[in-house]
Amino acid sequence: AQRAAAAASPRDAEAQVRLAERLLEAATAAGDMRADVSASGHVQSGAGSAALEAEAERVLRSATLLAPTDGRALNLLGTVLQGQPGRWQEAASMYEAAIKAAPRNADAYHNLGTVNQRLGRLEEAKAMYTRALSIAPRVPNIYVSMASLAPPGESAALLQQAVALRPTDADAYARLASSYAPRPLGGAPAPSEGKLRKAIRAMQHAVQLAPKHAGSRSELGRLRVALAVHLLTQGADDYALAAKLTPS
Repeated sequence: AQRAAAAASPRDAEAQVRLAERLLEAATAAGDMRADVSASGHVQSGAGSAALEAEAERVLRSATLLAPTDGRALNLLGTVLQGQPGRWQEAASMYEAAIKAAPRNADAYHNLGTVNQRLGRLEEAKAMYTRALSIAPRVPNIYVSMASLAPPGESAALLQQAVALRPTDADAYARLASSYAPRPLGGAPAPSEGKLRKAIRAMQHAVQLAPKHAGSRSELGRLRVALAVHLLTQGADDYALAAKLTPS
């Protein structure tokens, strides 16, 4: 239906942008459909997400020719490009153009931050996230992105804000759990009992919100085992002290 509307108004940039949005929604659904294995063991078929994304790019190119300063179209085109490895610099250029066209476009600042982070420009990414947050302080995704660049203590506080704003975000809860009790690397000390318990509570939320996500379930298991090891070690210490107190 949206294709028909865009065809009926070929000079209407807004109609082209709406078509691109529908195409990207369909591409996401197609990707999910291919990953959804039916009870019979067959992968369900669906339109190719790559073809839909390519069509969305063509439509958005047309929209930006019709309306070169349409910040929404430029930002959406940047998102399409960012999803394709090797085109991140092109995406950054689109986001920069979107910001120039609409300096209060928090989404474009956030997106430019994510592509800068992918390109290894961490200070530029942090600056873009900060700018996005100053414009839209109640957007959870910005807090999640900022947390990815913050040290552990700050990261946990940012993720707490994200889940407070959107309590249904399983990924944010999983990230919060990891910020409380990251996997110990090398000779790093194991997380304390208190941090493990907080991490388990956060990961339980993640599992409840996304019960079919194997990664979250596995991480919950790791955290519970880590807590069990911690408690067993304490138990062994208690027995050893008891033995010293009653040598007979």
